[in-house]
Amino acid sequence: MLAVLFVALAALNVSADVINGTTKIDLFANRKKDFDAFAKYSPEARQFVADSIKKMFGIYVNLDSKLASIGPRADYRKVLDTLVADAKNLSDSEFHNTMSKMFRSLRDLHTNYFFPDPHNCATVFLPVRFELSKTSDPIKDPKPVVFARSIPAITALTPSIADVEFGDVLELYDGKTFVELYELLQDEPGGTNLSGGYRRLVDFLCNRNGRVMPFPSTDSVKLQMARYDDSGTFVKRYTIEVPWLISFSTDVCEKTVASVNGNPIKPPSTDASRESDLEARKEFKNPVMKNEDFETFLSFYPEEAYTIPLTTTGSSILSWTKYRANSCNIGIIRLASFSPQEPFYQTGEFIFLFQSLLVNELADTEGLIIDITNNGGGFVFIADDIPQLFLRRGEFRTGGFKAIVSPENTAYIEKVTGGKGELYQAYQKALANGDKYTEPIPFTSKKETNALGTAYIKPVVVYNNGRCYSACDLFSSYMQDNDLGFVIGEDGETGAGGANVLTLSSSLAPFGFGNIFALGTHQDARVGYRQYVRIFKNAGELIEDRGILADRGNNKLTQRSDSDICFSQHIFNTGFAIRDVRDNLGPLYENLEAIAGFLNTAVHRKGIFESAFLLEPVRNIGVFVINGSSEGARTFDLKIANFDFVRFVDKSTDKAIQDVDLGRVPTVDDPIVKDMKLALPSALLESPGMKRITVQAFRDGVQYVQTHRSVKVFPGPARRLFPYTWDFSLFPLNSAAYIFNFGNEDAVGWKLVNGVLQIGTSPLYTDGVDTTVTFVVTAPPSSSILIGLSGSYQSELNFDFFTVSLTDVATGDDFATLYRVSGSGQFPAEGITSTAYGDKAVFAISLRFTSDSNRIAGFGAKITALKIIFEAGP
Repeated sequence: MLAVLFVALAALNVSADVINGTTKIDLFANRKKDFDAFAKYSPEARQFVADSIKKMFGIYVNLDSKLASIGPRADYRKVLDTLVADAKNLSDSEFHNTMSKMFRSLRDLHTNYFFPDPHNCATVFLPVRFELSKTSDPIKDPKPVVFARSIPAITALTPSIADVEFGDVLELYDGKTFVELYELLQDEPGGTNLSGGYRRLVDFLCNRNGRVMPFPSTDSVKLQMARYDDSGTFVKRYTIEVPWLISFSTDVCEKTVASVNGNPIKPPSTDASRESDLEARKEFKNPVMKNEDFETFLSFYPEEAYTIPLTTTGSSILSWTKYRANSCNIGIIRLASFSPQEPFYQTGEFIFLFQSLLVNELADTEGLIIDITNNGGGFVFIADDIPQLFLRRGEFRTGGFKAIVSPENTAYIEKVTGGKGELYQAYQKALANGDKYTEPIPFTSKKETNALGTAYIKPVVVYNNGRCYSACDLFSSYMQDNDLGFVIGEDGETGAGGANVLTLSSSLAPFGFGNIFALGTHQDARVGYRQYVRIFKNAGELIEDRGILADRGNNKLTQRSDSDICFSQHIFNTGFAIRDVRDNLGPLYENLEAIAGFLNTAVHRKGIFESAFLLEPVRNIGVFVINGSSEGARTFDLKIANFDFVRFVDKSTDKAIQDVDLGRVPTVDDPIVKDMKLALPSALLESPGMKRITVQAFRDGVQYVQTHRSVKVFPGPARRLFPYTWDFSLFPLNSAAYIFNFGNEDAVGWKLVNGVLQIGTSPLYTDGVDTTVTFVVTAPPSSSILIGLSGSYQSELNFDFFTVSLTDVATGDDFATLYRVSGSGQFPAEGITSTAYGDKAVFAISLRFTSDSNRIAGFGAKITALKIIFEAGP
C-alpha cells in the first residue's frame, strides 16, 4: 500500500495552517470573502478586457472541432458578443464569471481565461485525493477511490477524514454518483473525450485552481464511502462531511485582497506588451502544447513514487530503470513532461540526453516502456525530435498544423513572420483560394526530425492515460502513426489536446492585441492557435477532441501461453485499455509484468527485433588529418547483430561511399552481438572540413536502420596556426581556416567576399543557418589567449547568435564559450581573453553563427580582421 502525501506539504514541518512562513492553509469558509472576489475594474477596464478577448478569438482554430464534438453549447460567439456589448454595465463578478464559463464550455485546456486577483492567487482543495481504479466497466461504472490523504498537521483542520483509508471507494459525492457528476459538471473541469473528461473530473472533485476555475459554492462536501478488504469483500459503508481548504501565499496573495475595495482600475494607456515584439515571438517560434493547470494540481497531489526505484538523470523530467524480474530485461523511461528545465532547456541538449540513455544505460535491454502517464505536455520540438531514435526503416515524418484564415490572423501572421517563411506562404495561398484553414505545415522540418537517426531498435511500448495531453498526445500520435511502438493506455485514449497555444499578453499583445496583463491584476488569457492533423494510417484525423486511441491490436496481450513467463497472472481490463487494481493505483505497477511479457515475446519473434545496432560515439566525431593519414579518432565502435552489411552514405550527395560486409549468411539468424571497429572511409579524410554521413544497416537486402553523424576533419600540425594577425583581404580563407556547416548549404554559411569574412554572399543571411569557421592552434604552456575581432554583427535579437568558443579537436565538441551576442553591434575593441583551454596543447577557435526560422534581421556577421595572440603566464 502506498503512502502518498502532498509534495508541497510533506517535505516541510508545518504548523496547523502556515507552511514555510509564506504559504498559508486555512478553512475556505474563513477566507471565502477575501478570495472569492475580484479586483475592482472601471467600466472601461472591463470593456478593454472584452475587446481584447474578442480579438484573440479571431485566431482560435478549434471551434469547428468543438461544435462537432460538444454541440451548440460550445458556440461561444453569441455570449462573447453580449459580453462585449454589456461589459460596462455588468458587475465585476458577473463579467468574469460569465467570461470564464464561456471559456470552460469549450472544454479546451489550451484556451483559458485567467481570473484577476485576488481570486487568481488561491487554490481551494480537499485534504484527500481520488483516483480511478479497476472496474468491470470503466466507462459506465467508473470507480473513484481514495488515493492520498494529507499529513496530520493539515488533517487537524479536517478531523472528519481521520478514518479515511487508502483505497476506500467513493460511492456518492454530495449525493451523486461519479457518472451523474460527469453528466452535470463535464464542462467545468474540461477534457472533451471521455478518458480526459473522467480524469479531469476526478481531479476537479478535490481541487479548484483559482487561476482558471470558480471556487466551490459550498464550504464542504458530503462523501459516501465504502471499504473493501484485499480480497474484495465488503467491510463497511460510511458518510463524512469534509470542509474545503484554501491555500495562498501570505506575502503575495493577501496584498491583492485590498484591490477588491480599492480605486477602480483603468485600462492601460497603451497596448504595449510586457516584452518586446522580438521577445514575444518565442512562443510563436518555440511552440508550446501544455496543460499548465495540471502542473499546479500536482503541486498539491504529487505523482506517486514507483515501487521500482527510478534512477535520475541530469534532467528532472527524465528518469529510468530496468525491469528484470521473471526472466525479463525491459527498460523503463519515465518522461514526466515535455518541458525540460536547465541545464537541458535547449531542445538539442535534451534529445542528446535521451539518446545517450538509450545507447548507454538501456542498450542491453530487450524492450522499452516509455511511461508518459500524467504528462501534461510542453515543447512541440521535444515531441518532434524523440521518435527518430526508434526508427527502424525509412524516415520519420510528422503531420502538420493548420491555422484559421481570418482578418485578425492575416494581420498577425504578416507581422510575426515578417512576410516570409512556410507558414506565411501557406497562409497567403489559403487566403487567395478563399479557404477556411491553411494546409497543415509541420513545426519542424523533416531534416531536423531525422538529424540523429536510430538509437534503439528493440520493441517499444508507449504507456499513457487520459491525463496525457498536448505535446504528450502529439508524441503518442507520432509513435503510433509511424509504427514506432505500441500505444497501450491506462485509459482507452489520451486527453485530446491537439493545438499549440499563444498567450495574450506575451505573444499577441505586441502585434496589436490588447495586453490585459497590463491591468496589474495578473489577469491573462491564451488561445489554441494551430491545429495538428495526423498522417499515414490516421491521415486527416485530428488529435483535438479525439485523442490517441490505444492500439486495439493489443488485445493480444491477453492471449498468453504458459511459456510467456513474464506475464505472471495479470490480465488486462479490456482489449485495449488498462486500469489498475485497488492495491496498485500507480501508472505502471500491476500492468508492468504483462507489458514486459508482451515486449519479451515480441523480442523473440523473427525479424528486426532480434537484431542489434549501436554506433558510438553518438555525437559528432573529430579527426586530425596529416597529408592523408590521421591521428586521433578515426573509427566508430559498432555493436551489431543480424545484419548483413553496413553502408556509409555521403549526406551531401546521398551517394553510397562504402559497404562493409559483416559476414552474416543471408536468411540465417545470428542474434549474437558482435563488437567491432568500423573505420571511416578514407575518402572522408582527404581534406579538412565538415563531412556529413549516414550509416545504414541492411538485412536480406532491405535497409532497416540508419543513424547520422557529422565528422569534423581538422588539419594536421603542418597547417595549424601560430599567433598572428590576419587581414582577410590579404590571405585566402582556406590557407588555415576550415568551415563546418551543420545542415545548411555551404553557400549560405561563412564565405570570404571581397576581403570580408561574412555569412553567405547575399546582403541578408537566411533561415536555418548553423555555420562555423574554425582555426586550429597550438598553445604554448602556461599562457592565455587574446582573440581580437574587427567587424560587426546584425541579427534577430534573442533568436540568432554569433558565438566564439573553444573546440576540442579530438571530439569535435565545444568545451568553452567565450563570447555570445545577438542583435546588432560591434565586436569588442579590447578583444576576448581566456585561459579556459587549461593544459590543452592543441585546440580550435570556433566562430559560429546560427539562425532560426523567420524574421531575418540583417547581414549576420562580418569580420575584416582577426588576431590570435598567446601571452605568457606569470
